[in-house]
Amino acid sequence: GLEFDDVVVAFDFDRKTWDVKSDRAASLRMLLELYVAVTRAKERVVILLKKEMETQRKFFEENLTNCDLQVEEAITVFAEFDRGSTTTAEQWFAKGQELFEEENYRLAASCFKSGAAFAYCNWATGLHEKGLGRRGEAKESFRKAAHQFFASADYHKTLDVLVEVMNIPPWNGEHDDRIYSESRIALPSYFTPERSVAFALSRNKYDEIRLEDLRSPVCLELVLGKRGESLLLKATKRFDEDDLIELETLAPLLVGDVRLSEGNCQRAVALYIQGKDMKSAQEATEQAIADKFNSDRVGTLEAMSKIWLANKAPHRLSSTARLLVRLFSTPKEVASKSLEECFNYFGRDVVLRAFDAHESLSHIDLYDVDPSQFRKEISAALIAKYDGKPVEVVLWYYHRKDRDQAAKFISSRLLSWSNDELLSFLSLGLRPKGLLQVCDTHQSLLLPLIGKCLKAGDSWDLSLALEATERALASRDDIERNANDLIQIWFSRRNNEQVSAARTSSLPFPAPEDDLPTNAALFINLISRPREVGRSDKYRSLAMHRFGSDVIEAIVAYNLNARSPEETYSILKLFSSFAFAHRKPARNEEEKKDDDSSSSSSDSSMSGMPSLLGHRNSSSSSMSNDESGGSDSDSDSDSDDSLPPPLVPRAGQSDSSSSSSSEDEGPRGRSAATRQQQQRRGGAAAGR
Repeated sequence: GLEFDDVVVAFDFDRKTWDVKSDRAASLRMLLELYVAVTRAKERVVILLKKEMETQRKFFEENLTNCDLQVEEAITVFAEFDRGSTTTAEQWFAKGQELFEEENYRLAASCFKSGAAFAYCNWATGLHEKGLGRRGEAKESFRKAAHQFFASADYHKTLDVLVEVMNIPPWNGEHDDRIYSESRIALPSYFTPERSVAFALSRNKYDEIRLEDLRSPVCLELVLGKRGESLLLKATKRFDEDDLIELETLAPLLVGDVRLSEGNCQRAVALYIQGKDMKSAQEATEQAIADKFNSDRVGTLEAMSKIWLANKAPHRLSSTARLLVRLFSTPKEVASKSLEECFNYFGRDVVLRAFDAHESLSHIDLYDVDPSQFRKEISAALIAKYDGKPVEVVLWYYHRKDRDQAAKFISSRLLSWSNDELLSFLSLGLRPKGLLQVCDTHQSLLLPLIGKCLKAGDSWDLSLALEATERALASRDDIERNANDLIQIWFSRRNNEQVSAARTSSLPFPAPEDDLPTNAALFINLISRPREVGRSDKYRSLAMHRFGSDVIEAIVAYNLNARSPEETYSILKLFSSFAFAHRKPARNEEEKKDDDSSSSSSDSSMSGMPSLLGHRNSSSSSMSNDESGGSDSDSDSDSDDSLPPPLVPRAGQSDSSSSSSSEDEGPRGRSAATRQQQQRRGGAAAGR
């Protein structure tokens, strides 16, 4: 479409295409080129021919018959051109602008160069190279043009060309920021807000973006294109809280990034969901789950779960986040199936909060999940439910056949129960740990506990009864205080098969040299088989040392149930004829004389006692509570309630009032036996 006054056409003189009748493709192209050249001229067309090429001359003479065809020497024509008027710079510039508007940037650049308009020349050159895809060369041409325009104080063109520079990143701030800033100062309103934001983003000058800019949807879209860059986050955080609140409506994703950076994951999740960025919402949820140092982690996870549930989008979550949301939606079901996972990912407190937050569940429902993991919470909820009646809590566990949890609940508040309550628990077959330790502070519980453990039914517990008996015989004071009751309790169960088996295994015959029996083992064997114990030197000495003659006399007398004095004495003298001389049946004077003469050597077994004094079994009270006592197949039919109670003098009780003439009044103290023997000796001496 270009036109010129004069057009000079120079062909390749060696082309063999002038014979247009040959139908060669090259000939057709040549004709097309010639047509274009001829139609560009306004005044004159100069065609350069080679003199020797008759084919060319013939072609033009035959085909340009309607033209004013003149054949002249080339030098003559060029001389006429030289004598013509010279084109001015203004003309070159005007032609360049004309070509520039027509987007013929290559020719425009030539015109601008001829007119010494070098800034325009570089501008046009850059556009031409950009069209050819040479972005690097184009950017350098644009930068040269912008600096040349700026040097001539043409700030409009400077900014126009810098737009082209901006569109070919990256921005060279070191060389171009100054001319941009000064041009903007000179023309503050030259760019639209959208263009200003684009320049700020391309130059990484995010702090130039104003709140007013973000109110424009176009500007906001440009800014969101840079979301995720730290500079944008920093620029957004510079807004005050009121501005951020306004931005939550305009740009929830930008503010969501700010909230997430502040550690407010739950607010970030809400804003991400509002901005329909589910990926970021899920990442924020995962971040909150992983942050185990958050002081309000439980509340944060609960709030985020509610946000997801409110937006009905948990199906878009990863497995971990989905598990969290499901936990707060159906806590009982999820905890029952995936409690270990919930503990690992969220922690125990989050599971408890999920049950608290559910309107139809309480901590009591944790029992159906895992009673061992939530024992305290379940018990506390039950206590609250039963209005401070802990016995009802025990029965609640008991009726669910969970004796283990019932016993643990009893143990957790062991010192708060009354004796009657503890004994009633034993009747139910419940064995709380530490029960014997309670007996140390509640002495009145010890003997009823032994009796309850030896009663047929759920309360039967031979192992516990033996341990309690060991505690009841721990010291001489304990023995004097508890012996009478223990004799009655164990005597009533002497024929029970399990008691017999325990008795036999705990006190073997013959007595081992190195092993010492417990007080309880020795005591129950004294009750059931005193004769065998008395015949063993070791066991006899231990019994006398540990329990004393009063207890042994009471056991033997109670065991024989007022049988003949001779039989009673026959057993007692196995332990010590001297200590039990007062139990010896009365005989004639000659037998008394013989007794007086032999009294000094009547107790040969006592000579061995000093070696056993002070040797007590250090493990005498170490029986395990876990040993099974079994059931009592003999029930209580072995007891003989018609028997009078055994009579063992209590601590501080005087035995001087006991009669020496009655064989059925029970055992006497050693001092009483000594006085009776002295009376006998006195009578014998008087007779002599």
